[in-house]
Amino acid sequence: MANPSSLPFARPPASFIGATIEVADLVASTAFHRRWLPLLGFTRIGADADRVLWARRDQHLMLREAAVDAATGGAILALAARDRAQVDALHAHLQGIGAEITQAPAEEPYTAPGHYGFAFRCPDGTRFEIAYRWEDLPEIEGVEHVRLPGNGVTLGGYLYKPEAGVAPHPALVLLHGFGRNAWTDRHLAELAANSGYKVLSLSLRGWLGSDGDNDQGGKQVGDVIAAIDWLRRLP
Repeated sequence: MANPSSLPFARPPASFIGATIEVADLVASTAFHRRWLPLLGFTRIGADADRVLWARRDQHLMLREAAVDAATGGAILALAARDRAQVDALHAHLQGIGAEITQAPAEEPYTAPGHYGFAFRCPDGTRFEIAYRWEDLPEIEGVEHVRLPGNGVTLGGYLYKPEAGVAPHPALVLLHGFGRNAWTDRHLAELAANSGYKVLSLSLRGWLGSDGDNDQGGKQVGDVIAAIDWLRRLP
């Protein structure tokens, strides 16, 4: 087993990922937290029957409904690992020293792109999660990972070359929905490229692969205009 202390970070990442808070009444708790979390820049980005997720850039706060008759008010502190291998090494190490593993290593894309982690309980009852998640868009074989200037920020995305038709090819900029990114919409980009389009699949500001803060406002419009200009200059 690899010693977790021998797996240093290439550069110091943000060590705080987020927190999960278990509550007795999800509806009531959501109504309360939505009145103050936005003041700190958190935006509600997802919900399910038993949980609601807020995010501020790459930090998350999840409210999760506790099981019936379970104690509430507990929190899970999530700490960052360098990669998936370090997650697995720490999992094995903590098992070896007698920690109570409450969740085995697993992928949870609901929480964050590329999220992979496990959870454990300390002897004093404190609960932690150790997780790795992508810091940038992953490479896709045969597709160019690009960076381009936006409206005062650097944007990331993928450039798909057309698989059909005759040059000059039509081009399009593919934009994702809220809480998504250029990676999550790759299948749509592939379909368009197979139909003869040159496709720039763009991560909007504040989402995986792009700089800046998500604002859902006018700055995104400027980013898209800049991306169109960049795409037009390509051969």
